[in-house]
Amino acid sequence: MLQDLAENEVFDDFYSYITHNYILRQKYIEKYTDNKLFTDEKLYFEIAEGDVDDLIDLTKIAVKDVINVSNMDECSKHSVNWNTPTPYAEILDKLWGCEECCPLCSEPCENTTKNHGGVHECLHHKLNGVSGWHIVETNVLCINTCEENVASDGTFYCNRNKLSCQEDPNHIIHEYRSYKTYDPAWYIDPDNGLSSKYWPWYLCRFEEEIKNKYKVKYPMLKNDWKNISKQDAIESLSKKK
Repeated sequence: MLQDLAENEVFDDFYSYITHNYILRQKYIEKYTDNKLFTDEKLYFEIAEGDVDDLIDLTKIAVKDVINVSNMDECSKHSVNWNTPTPYAEILDKLWGCEECCPLCSEPCENTTKNHGGVHECLHHKLNGVSGWHIVETNVLCINTCEENVASDGTFYCNRNKLSCQEDPNHIIHEYRSYKTYDPAWYIDPDNGLSSKYWPWYLCRFEEEIKNKYKVKYPMLKNDWKNISKQDAIESLSKKK
C-alpha cells in the first residue's frame, strides 16, 4: 500500500493513510482485489473452482469459497454474487494481521498475526513531522523518529498521542523514554537509527502541502534526504532494520 501511495504521489491519499489508517486499508484491499479478480478471467475461474494452493497470494485468499458466478463474461464487481460476508474483510484480516498502531507515530504493528503474543513492534516508524508534530514554542516541524525520541531526554504533551495517562492530559508532559509506563504492550528500540528512506522522501516531496496542512515551519532538512528518489524510498520499505 505504501508503494502504491508513493507511485501515485497524491498528498490527500497519504494524509488518509496517516490519519485513518484502517479505513484506507479496507479501501485498498477492496480495490486491489477487484482489479485482480475482474481483469484476469483465468485467475477468476481458478479461484472460483477452488483450485487454490498459495494462500499468500492476495487474490487467492478467502475468496475461493465465496464466488458464485456461472458466466464470467457477465461478471463485474457490481454483479458478482458474494456469499455473506464479502471476502474483503477476510482478506484484510488474513493479510494485515495485527491492528495495533504505535502510540507515538501511529504506524501499524509489523506482526502478521492478528492476536499474536508478545509485544508490538514496527518495521519502520514514521518521523514525528509526518503527523504534523512540531515544537510548540517555535512551531517548527519535528523530524525525529520514535527510536530517537525514546533514546533521548525529550518530552511530549500527553494529549498529542495515544499515551494518555490518568491525569489531565492537556497539562501533563511526559518523557519519551517513559512510554512503556503508559503502554507496556509496545516495544520501541532506542537505536537512534533511521531505518527507512520512505518518510524522509515524503517530507521532502510534499513540503508545501505539509506546511499548509499543519500550519508549521520547516526545519533545515538533511542534504541527503533531498537526494532520495522515489525509487529509493520504495525499495527501502522492504529492508529490515
